Amino acid sequence: MLYKNRILKLTTISVMALALAFLPWGAQAQDAGDCIPNGAYSGGFADGQFAGLFWNFVITMHDPEGSRGSVNFNWCTNRIDLFPTHEEYAPMVGDLVRTGPNTWDMTVIGNGADGPVGTGANNLLFISVMSGSCTFSENCDEMYYSGAYAVFQPYQDVNPTDGIPDEGEEPYICFPAESVSHRVKVMPPYALKMPTGPTSVMGDVWVTDDMQSTQNLAGGVDEDVAADRALAVRWYLGGMDCKSYHIYVSDDGAPFAYLCHT
Repeated sequence: MLYKNRILKLTTISVMALALAFLPWGAQAQDAGDCIPNGAYSGGFADGQFAGLFWNFVITMHDPEGSRGSVNFNWCTNRIDLFPTHEEYAPMVGDLVRTGPNTWDMTVIGNGADGPVGTGANNLLFISVMSGSCTFSENCDEMYYSGAYAVFQPYQDVNPTDGIPDEGEEPYICFPAESVSHRVKVMPPYALKMPTGPTSVMGDVWVTDDMQSTQNLAGGVDEDVAADRALAVRWYLGGMDCKSYHIYVSDDGAPFAYLCHT
């Protein structure tokens, strides 16, 4: 194999690079029947350790029996960066082959680069291969995936250079991956609603009347009845790796005093 003796200087993989290695086990789809899973599926984690990790699938079957299909898979976040210079994750594409009434084997392949993919102004950093099995619920609304996520170095794709690791190559790292996704359905349009004030941006700290209010009262006045006095402090500081936030307040320009912590 060419370039096998190259010495690679690799940085330590960040904790977030291993997010998929420890995804919570999802409940396997129940009541499997004989569905044909054409359509779009979306999944992710809204809270907990992996909050902000989202993805979507688009599945297109090639025959009425659903014996084989194509998959387009996209990460909606950069929570799985493997290298500090990683900026762009190309869409992953792959194949789906039926193995049972509601089960398919799936493999999707993609890559990461240090600049916009397809512009010529980037360097390929890694090739990723996600391969495993998919089980769908009877109505095809739920997709349960169980498999592995493997990462290869660029020098492991040279014979030929086609974006697919060469036969016999061992991954640089490979870890288990489990997820549950749900079909994207047609929904009626929501009622129109325009913002009544400014929208929060990265770095903002807001004070609102209570946990249900979204109106920023910072610099203003809040009036409550004695039996229902409350204020809520909100912040939008991005993906900072913090264990806890400590909140200090100043009353009418007095020195800041500790209020509470999360």
